[in-house]
Amino acid sequence: MPIQIEINDSHVDGLIEFYLQRIKVLRTEIAEREKESKDINAQILRLKRGKTESIGNEKSPIIHSTSNYHEKWTWIKKIRFILEPSLYPMTTKEIVDTLMTYEAGLMFDRKKAIASVSSILSTKSGEGKEFLRLENESGDFAYDIKKKKNVKDDNDDDINPFE
Repeated sequence: MPIQIEINDSHVDGLIEFYLQRIKVLRTEIAEREKESKDINAQILRLKRGKTESIGNEKSPIIHSTSNYHEKWTWIKKIRFILEPSLYPMTTKEIVDTLMTYEAGLMFDRKKAIASVSSILSTKSGEGKEFLRLENESGDFAYDIKKKKNVKDDNDDDINPFE
């Protein structure tokens, strides 16, 4: 049963101000907790990646400084950011896993991220398009950029690294 309390008009403004300040404090605390959660998720991802790499995955992606990455980029730009320095073609899942080191929020929507990256790569790879699609040893598709900035020999663009 709710209790009804009468509040004098002289106290209403003070209560409103109190509640507005309380909301600001709570929002600040929420933002701090979200940042902490992202940091923890990024650490978990690094630990998981380290665990799988020690099991026998000799390939590891090159990680840029996070200051160069922007979450507001398009998927194409994010994919390019990951593939540009990569020493080997990467699968969709590897690309998304690497993206999660920069954007921990993708961990919660990993399936959506994989679907989005996969869709972009399937439409943007092929003859006359931005990305190369290659089949790796396990039969999965791996992707690379057709022309990388740091390529020493432009004639190596069509070489399949899995042959």
